Amino acid sequence: MSLLIRCRGIGKSFGERQVLRGIDWEICSGERIGLVGRNGSGKSTLSGILAGIIEPDPGEISYYPPNLSLNLLNQDGRALTDDSFLDTSGSVLTVNPIGRLAGELRLKHVIAETPSPRQNLSGGERIRLSLAQIWANEPQLLILDEPTNNLDIEGMEWLAGEIARLPAAVIIISHDRRFLDQTVTWIVELQEGHLTIYRGNYSFYREEKQRLYQSRMHAYEAQARESRRLEMMITQLKGWSEKAHRESRKKGLKSGNRMGGKEYYRAKAKKRDKAIKSQIRHLEKMRSEGPQRPAGETAVRFRSAASSPGGKRLLEVQNLARSFDDRVIFSKSDFWINRGEKAALIGPNGCGKSTLLKMIMGLEPLTEGDIFLSPGATVAYVAQDAPLEELPSLRNRLAKADRHTLGKICTLMANLGLDYSALARSSTCLSHGEKMKMEIALALYENPDLIVLDEPGNHLDLFSLESLEKSLQNYPGTLLLVSHDRFLVQAVCDCLLVFEDGCIIRREGRVEDYQARLSEASSAAMKNANTTNLKEQAMLLDTQIACVLGQLSTIKPNDSRYAGLEIRYQDLCQQKAGLQ
Repeated sequence: MSLLIRCRGIGKSFGERQVLRGIDWEICSGERIGLVGRNGSGKSTLSGILAGIIEPDPGEISYYPPNLSLNLLNQDGRALTDDSFLDTSGSVLTVNPIGRLAGELRLKHVIAETPSPRQNLSGGERIRLSLAQIWANEPQLLILDEPTNNLDIEGMEWLAGEIARLPAAVIIISHDRRFLDQTVTWIVELQEGHLTIYRGNYSFYREEKQRLYQSRMHAYEAQARESRRLEMMITQLKGWSEKAHRESRKKGLKSGNRMGGKEYYRAKAKKRDKAIKSQIRHLEKMRSEGPQRPAGETAVRFRSAASSPGGKRLLEVQNLARSFDDRVIFSKSDFWINRGEKAALIGPNGCGKSTLLKMIMGLEPLTEGDIFLSPGATVAYVAQDAPLEELPSLRNRLAKADRHTLGKICTLMANLGLDYSALARSSTCLSHGEKMKMEIALALYENPDLIVLDEPGNHLDLFSLESLEKSLQNYPGTLLLVSHDRFLVQAVCDCLLVFEDGCIIRREGRVEDYQARLSEASSAAMKNANTTNLKEQAMLLDTQIACVLGQLSTIKPNDSRYAGLEIRYQDLCQQKAGLQ
């Protein structure tokens, strides 16, 4: 493998906060690298430096060749290259390499029918458009910052397959654990401004990191035991030394004027002192140079109290429809969610999942139908993207809150893994993940009856996502979740709201059960189709056999045509037997 990028001493600070500290890293052709770390650890900053859109403070980057073809998909779903390929004339789809990708990613209607493709597109369609754009440019190095945000299962499978076939080197920042397991062979962890490299996929990295933690903890505990032993020895030696000094004075006096008696006992006491100093130096050196206590992973807790009491049915939808101009998104939809249920809303990109959530929240109008929410029920809503505009610090946003409320939110922020300094920073100084955590904290602090989460894993680090999964499993209230993270949906949700044939249908059970039923239905349909096809073939063969028999009945065996017809008859009979 040839070298593509060499980083030496890369550092980056934002005000007094140092994000990167002396990063040394080499990236070679064909490598598949997963870049992981906590929210705010500097992953997006480092990817921006690699792409040349952020200048490092100290350090230098070398590219091989100097004109290295590189592209970056940022967290907002945009690529570095421009949108010049988005000419909507029919000729573009036939001559531009994006034509093939548009078909594979279900984007032809976007390019062919929409004058401004990025307007009025779902988050998944925007990601697909940027991915098609990047693939069409065939870069030598590809940096994907949260590429699975808003992508449906089909889109993620396509992307994983394309990455496997791509000759370029790929760096992936993703919260999707299964996707990282499918795509990467190296994990690079960014922690406290430094890089640690693991050879393997994400599952290997988590196992290896736990193994290393246990090994370091074992070494630290062994040192702690030795330290306690030395402290006991020093205490014992000090006791002996004090006794030796006391005895040197007493025995020196008893020896009278005998030459050297007093000096002998003093020398004996000083020898004890020397042994004590030696053991103290050894203990101090062991404490400073020996293994330090390894830092464990900070627990991230997402907590909310149980819902208030009320009727069994919390949300009910009847004959719901939504359309934009002549385009019908969904119609004739009826479903419900009972208190305490955890429902997942699933469907392909662009089907209207986020639109439905906004309709439930009263942020989008209803074309037709009714939405009933239990009277007095409180709802918390977290949109799929953190606000892009600059917002004041959380402390300023809560300036009018009473002390109890402020303390409650600050505690929740700490439980989400945000340090106290984040409360005073404006949104421009926060990572996407920190913004998302802040919005979750503001939405949840009132203990709502219904939590509506639209892609909550977007921009969250993997550690926070795993903790969110466990917390939502234990959450006693009602949840409506949109997520393309298959692990999260399977682990948390016990019923589904599915987009099928232009309407929304409630399905009982977990997502794997639903997918299994779909697979069985597809297999049954294929079997029925094959059965129908076999019957049609058998009927055609019967007709041909009857025709041959009719011809044989009109001629005698010594006729020159008889032998050929006989062979034809036998052949048709064998074909029919093969269909049985």
